[in-house]
Amino acid sequence: MATRGIYYFDGLSFALARSLFTDSTLDTLAPDGYYTLGAVSRRQVSGRLENAVICPACGTATDLCYDADSADDVCCPGCSTTLTSFTSTVAGNFSGTCSDNNFTQTYYHNGSGTIPSTGDLVYTDSDGLIPLPNAYYHTNDTGTSTFFRTTNSTGFVGLLESC
Repeated sequence: MATRGIYYFDGLSFALARSLFTDSTLDTLAPDGYYTLGAVSRRQVSGRLENAVICPACGTATDLCYDADSADDVCCPGCSTTLTSFTSTVAGNFSGTCSDNNFTQTYYHNGSGTIPSTGDLVYTDSDGLIPLPNAYYHTNDTGTSTFFRTTNSTGFVGLLESC
């Protein structure tokens, strides 16, 4: 059965990383096995990640999951999470983000708050299969005008600040 955990990678993105680690200093290799971020699965063998593969459309893969023995368990039921919906603007650039107050889009994130936090993953669909494209977005769902930036082509929130 797949389990959820916090892992660190040594590249610009999960898809480009060479290895996964259990500590932020990248000293301790994560156990060999299958890992997934969004709909991308990779197997770590002897401390090295193999090529990325797309998970089959059999369940919701919304966070980094791990299983020592099975790609099916890591991609399918057993490691899913409930996503939180929030409203936001369409994708924009940095200079115009906070002036856009057309909160017409519904997106979904894997965090615990009303809106995503730095490090959360954001998706365009409630199943968590389509990452939010890299851009700047504006939300006001908490009552505070806030903008965030997604990066790494995974919907990863790399920046979150008040407008």
